[in-house]
Amino acid sequence: MVDRLEQEFKGKVEFRVYVDDSGPDNLAGTLGVQYVPTYVFVNTDGSIAQQVVGGMAEEDMRKALEALN
Repeated sequence: MVDRLEQEFKGKVEFRVYVDDSGPDNLAGTLGVQYVPTYVFVNTDGSIAQQVVGGMAEEDMRKALEALN
């Protein structure tokens, strides 16, 4: 699902996947991610628009991506 949406939103949304919470680029720790999967939707100004712990339906993820600014 994420791969499909990444192609659909190419050039509009940047997708990043982090599973390692160690090292200098510990984005998961910075965002307080404790469980996998966790989806964090970040606006262009760096503010968190939405954070979802657990699975998401594709349509719900699409709506969250469309709502980003």
